[in-house]
Amino acid sequence: MGGNIPTLKKYFKSEEHALEIFEKELWQNLSELQKHGLFFSFTSDWALKESIGLTQQAVEICIENEVPVKLLSKRADFIDKILKL
Repeated sequence: MGGNIPTLKKYFKSEEHALEIFEKELWQNLSELQKHGLFFSFTSDWALKESIGLTQQAVEICIENEVPVKLLSKRADFIDKILKL
């Protein structure tokens, strides 16, 4: 579809700008998101090495605002680091 290397959409000036937009939209929909949560799926896999840091920051924003998060990925190679095995 878009290429082999994940990149931000041209609309975003930087990762910081993308997070600002994410947080703004989260606040605009906060009550609904707190009820229903936010689902990160592998449609644009959140766990790719190119995007995992940005995803982690977005998830942290959700947690700070009491928004439930579910994560779905095809990757599993990072699990050992999380579980500290």
